[in-house]
Amino acid sequence: MKIKRYVAPTMREVLAQVREEQGPDAVIISNRRAENGGVELITAVDYDDALMDEALRAVSGNDAAAADPGAPHPDVYERPVPPANPYAASEAPEPPRIVWSQDPGLVAMRREVESLRELLEQQLAALSWNDRMRREPVQARVLLELSKLGIAPDTARLLVDGLASLAPDSEPAKVALALLMKHVAVVDEADLKRQRITAIVGATGVGKTTTLIKLATRHAQKHGPKSVGFVSIAEDRIGGRDELVSFCRLIDAPLVRADTARGLSAALAQLQERSLVLIDTPGVGPRDPKLAERLALLQHLGGRCQLLLALAANADQGALDELTRTLKPLRCSRVLLTKVDEAATLGGPLSVVMRHALPLAYLSTGQGLVEDLHAAAARRIWLIKQAYTLASRDAPLVPVDDHYMAEHFGRQAKHA
Repeated sequence: MKIKRYVAPTMREVLAQVREEQGPDAVIISNRRAENGGVELITAVDYDDALMDEALRAVSGNDAAAADPGAPHPDVYERPVPPANPYAASEAPEPPRIVWSQDPGLVAMRREVESLRELLEQQLAALSWNDRMRREPVQARVLLELSKLGIAPDTARLLVDGLASLAPDSEPAKVALALLMKHVAVVDEADLKRQRITAIVGATGVGKTTTLIKLATRHAQKHGPKSVGFVSIAEDRIGGRDELVSFCRLIDAPLVRADTARGLSAALAQLQERSLVLIDTPGVGPRDPKLAERLALLQHLGGRCQLLLALAANADQGALDELTRTLKPLRCSRVLLTKVDEAATLGGPLSVVMRHALPLAYLSTGQGLVEDLHAAAARRIWLIKQAYTLASRDAPLVPVDDHYMAEHFGRQAKHA
């Protein structure tokens, strides 16, 4: 039995809190006027009269209650609970400690009830999924096809929910392919060639500096080494900066250091005669202690250049999504997908770019300076085919079976 105290200015508001947190099965144990003039409710989920009677006797020590079941019980929840700190007095206090909650018998019973509830939810989810398979067989099969590719459940639902009605004879595999071709957006290759200044932001080790060198090599082969210039706003670090310095010396290209917004403006002005200017940036992560400082400096790039968000195709989908949300203030409008050749599945990165409506600009598929960097517009079909190839392995990373589909799509109404 889970007991909680709610306080709100009106009864309507406090009932809304109860419905949101505890659902329609909550039982109101007591209600009264709060000290600040509002309404206070004590509610419980999985309410049990016998357990409540036992709790009241244990807390109040009133044995008379046991002798007379009809006698009124002292309301142990009426005692005000002091706030955790003196500056949070207006906040709702923590629920009072229930002395019987650690009783071994009650703990075991609570675990058993939770297990039964989980089992019931699984059975209901399976029934819901089976019902959808019966009512919308084509849509359900499309969800299955997308799931086999590793597309995240939330993204798969968005794609399928946006479909118009499908004919019963539609082929789910072709529909899934068409959805990916429509929603995996790419940047026009001609637009990429018009960009004079390009900066790449992303996590450490994702391949930002290596990609800048690839872009510079390709441009220098067509227009000469004097056409390229570099700006570095990345701290000195082992490997990356040395690689960039060596490359600039090799092709006799200038490398200008910038540590502040004013220095960045001066560096760009210094390289205004170069037809391609590439900006090397520091690695940024969600838990970087210098995150705010780095974002403040990188925000000065907005509007001045093409800002690419570098995502590693071999990284965990959750990490990619967290990084994308962390760098949202930079308003990166395009994605550089690196390490495509090292990915075990492409469903994760494809889910992230579709979820955030970010078009792909470049794909990096290896260490080659020219041959392994591709404009995404020319390789979109290849990328999606590669996703199918990886998904057709004998041992997929996440087995997609009836249990998986029921778990993620049978419960969607509950978790919507």
